[in-house]
Amino acid sequence: MTLRGLTLASDYAAGREYIEDFKHTFEEQGGSLGQSIWTPLGTSDFAPIIMNMAAAQPRFIYSFLAGADAVRFLQQMKDYKMHGRVPVVGPGALFDQEDVIPATGDASLGGISTFHQSPGAPAAADFVRAYQASRGRLPGEASTAGYATGQVIKAGVDAVEGDVSNKDAFKDYLLGNRVNTAFGPMHFDPRNNQAILDIYVNEVRQDAEGKPFNTVIHTYEHIQDPGPKAQA
Repeated sequence: MTLRGLTLASDYAAGREYIEDFKHTFEEQGGSLGQSIWTPLGTSDFAPIIMNMAAAQPRFIYSFLAGADAVRFLQQMKDYKMHGRVPVVGPGALFDQEDVIPATGDASLGGISTFHQSPGAPAAADFVRAYQASRGRLPGEASTAGYATGQVIKAGVDAVEGDVSNKDAFKDYLLGNRVNTAFGPMHFDPRNNQAILDIYVNEVRQDAEGKPFNTVIHTYEHIQDPGPKAQA
């Protein structure tokens, strides 16, 4: 039986790119997708969309929504009794640990995301503890990205012993060596300078305190852009 889903995303460049990339790969692997639903940024009422999705009876929903849009959608999925009936899958922003999950609470449970960042990743453990101690909350994508960027810069600066005018040596070190970051081990692809990163499959589950938490259930290691089409 063909696994059939539908997609829901904010109608702007990032939403279009995420959905088109997912659609291409999913259908290439033999999957089938129904309607693609586009919503304006800042949509406050998802009720008509949720009712239409319920009528379509998809096996899953793949969604790119971020920030307040993600919060409203997940909350309204619960309000209209759709939470738990249809799996909701998306990139990390849909279930961001810092911006979305604290606002949605149990409405996020069961959500699946794939992303290069997870507070549940072993590589993030030290950063997560330090961030919690400093900020009183778990880190999400943006805060982890800032820290990981600093880790990469520091590795390059250390390699040239502080002489940042030695740009070639700085670049050669980063292109030729792994840097351990809060994302996980990071390499750079010499074809296009893109980061090569582990991708985590996260499921939002209750942690030891009963709070929703992005729990790593699988790791795809050392994922890079797909080839010549990705060259800069």
